[in-house]
Amino acid sequence: MGGDQRSRAIEAHGPLILSLLEASPDATLQELRAALAKRGAIVGYGGLWRFLDRRGITVKKRPRTLKSRSGRTS
Repeated sequence: MGGDQRSRAIEAHGPLILSLLEASPDATLQELRAALAKRGAIVGYGGLWRFLDRRGITVKKRPRTLKSRSGRTS
């Protein structure tokens, strides 16, 4: 027996995950996990990443950062 034995657990939250992505398409994995946790769905990074990968969905790797306040130097 091998392969992914837990995918059905995250697949049960599939419609919720996809609706969150539809509402915020540039969300990071961390932001998605936080939004899911608020709704009672606790998922890991790896499981969430595999869920999205199976659907060909990519997400940003880093959270948004503030723009630098300094001007151009050259």
